[in-house]
Amino acid sequence: MKGVFIFLLFVVWLSACQRQRPQSTGSNTEALYEQISELMNQQQYDSVLIIYDQLILLDSNLWDPHFHKANLFIQQKELEKALEESELVIRKNPALAEGWYTAGVIHDWLGHAAKASEYYLRSLTLFEEKIELASHDNEVAGHRLNRAILLILMGKEADGQAEIAALYDAFPKLLPHEQKSIPLTRDELLLHLFNAIPE
Repeated sequence: MKGVFIFLLFVVWLSACQRQRPQSTGSNTEALYEQISELMNQQQYDSVLIIYDQLILLDSNLWDPHFHKANLFIQQKELEKALEESELVIRKNPALAEGWYTAGVIHDWLGHAAKASEYYLRSLTLFEEKIELASHDNEVAGHRLNRAILLILMGKEADGQAEIAALYDAFPKLLPHEQKSIPLTRDELLLHLFNAIPE
């Protein structure tokens, strides 16, 4: 049961990455995004990275190619490269909670405790703002789940677990009810998130 729960947490984290995409008007940009989609389906990740670099050359203000590159590097367990891309995300879009979250987790994996704590706190603040502004239940639930994960990663395990239990009560269809009391520690969460990365 815990494995399913951890997997779903990881999916929530990655789905945050997948849904972030700015509105782009150029046909060249749209064509490149279509190529990326096809190449991702074919698991041609090196080619995808090249196209993300092309997108950045077309518009240096884009942050989402860096976000997606970071996720590809995470999947390849190239954490230094993932961190570099994550730092570019938050430099270009400092209001993106998922950006601070991702960079914080990478810092944590690399043993940069102070930096990870700083980034988690910034992400937590941004997710709390998102919860206040969210208009749909699925948005509220997703942001609250991210907040719970962040609380656990920040060492506030009891608060994070209480948030998860409250989340199940408020949104009973989100995950099976019997999983709401699973004890989850910071170390377990970090380990499971890292081990959930595909080889």
